[in-house]
Formats: sequence, C-alpha cells, structure tokens
Amino acid sequence: MPAELEVTFAPVSGRSANGSAMPAFDGNASASQTMATAATPSTITAGSQDFARIVNSGDAALYVAVGTTPDASTAPRWFLGVGDMLILNCPDGGKVSFVAK
Repeated sequence: MPAELEVTFAPVSGRSANGSAMPAFDGNASASQTMATAATPSTITAGSQDFARIVNSGDAALYVAVGTTPDASTAPRWFLGVGDMLILNCPDGGKVSFVAK
C-alpha cells in the first residue's frame, strides 16, 4: 500500500477554555477525502470553526502541513507515524498536504 492520508473536516462541540477537555466532533462532517498523492494539497477546504481529523492510513511515516497553501516538504509541519491520528484546529479555507518521511 502506498502512502495515504485520510482528512476529515468538521466543527466541534464542547471546546474548553483551559484545554482540560478534548473537543468532540459534531454529528456531521463538513467534508472528507482520502489523499494518495504526496505534496499535492487536498481538494477539500475547511469551513468556519472546522477542525481537521488527519489519519495516516498508509504504510509510510508522513510529514503533514495544514494551512491555506500548505507545504509539507518544509517546516513547520507535523510528523505522523503509520496509523497515527491528529486533530487540529484548521483555519477557514485551510487545506492539508503531506510528503513521505
């Protein structure tokens, strides 16, 4: 299996002011996409108040970037091991890109 990333954008409920509780996704996702082409930003974009759930569903460790024009080949970026998941606050209009480590 090649490198692959699953991206889901969704608003959340229960946001904590002091960070003591993990926010929970609302019942309906805004958008989702499975990405298999490295270094190409996602075709879906985050909406207002969306968080991104990013899952490495492939067989290679990845670097991931989030933003309006993300570039995962340079810092700043996130490391995502095989099977790992991140939930990040995503800016309105934000996209995701990745490259294999």
